[in-house]
Amino acid sequence: MTTADAIEQESASSGAAGRPVPPRGLLRRGPGRLGGLLLCVAVAAAVGVLSLAVGSRTVPLDATLGALTSYDASDQAQLIVREVRGPRTLIGLMGGVSLGRAGAVMQGVTRNPLAEPGIPGVNAGAALAAAVAVTVLGIGGLLGYIWFAFAGAGIAAVLVFAIGSLGRGGATR
Repeated sequence: MTTADAIEQESASSGAAGRPVPPRGLLRRGPGRLGGLLLCVAVAAAVGVLSLAVGSRTVPLDATLGALTSYDASDQAQLIVREVRGPRTLIGLMGGVSLGRAGAVMQGVTRNPLAEPGIPGVNAGAALAAAVAVTVLGIGGLLGYIWFAFAGAGIAAVLVFAIGSLGRGGATR
């Protein structure tokens, strides 16, 4: 292949303004992707209902679904589902979603598909700030030092991003 042929092939594979066109297989969104998403939602819903039904005292499935649809405060099984297991399940789901989003944001910011908060030192910054809040400032409650941990994680992320940007014109260059 000559240089002219390579240049012609490159220009033919580029889109408007010389941008490369991704392969057609990546642009296709068929029923397989939607089906996979619906399957994941169905599995998450089933696991959520099982989380409400299974515990030290198993609650029948009809009582579990009754606690979600037609709540009766006089039924002890529905009370357990609604007051004890429901909040636990919701907190678990929110925690999982938050961890997933944090990982996706970290991967997007660093443009590294293997990135996670432990690699750039975000966990270490949060742990340091929480330890300082407890030992130096004497804060003992969870709601007191959680804000310090959040601030420490943010400061560590900014410092790591700034250090990574030194001499390269940007961290994601």
